[in-house]
Amino acid sequence: MQCPLCGSHRISVNNYGRRVGSALGGVAGVAGGMTARSAGLRIGASLGSAAGPMGALLGGVSGLVIGGVVGSLVGEELGSRVDNSILNNCECLHCGHSFQART
Repeated sequence: MQCPLCGSHRISVNNYGRRVGSALGGVAGVAGGMTARSAGLRIGASLGSAAGPMGALLGGVSGLVIGGVVGSLVGEELGSRVDNSILNNCECLHCGHSFQART
């Protein structure tokens, strides 16, 4: 990759959308996991959990972790698409010009 303005090959890729998307996706995933966990605990309490309180606790924690990881991955992918199609994601370290990477 080279700068379209000065021709330098010293290019930095910022990935701002990817970073923000990953963070927001992780938060949304954990929030969704918390909602699902509280609903699951209510249902489990009313029906009587076969695994007992420890099973409910471990299920809730694993739901939070999985929700956070999946949300983060989805947010990262969406942010990456924003980086590549909307934002001037690349910056020339020689002249400071910002531009989109051509694929």
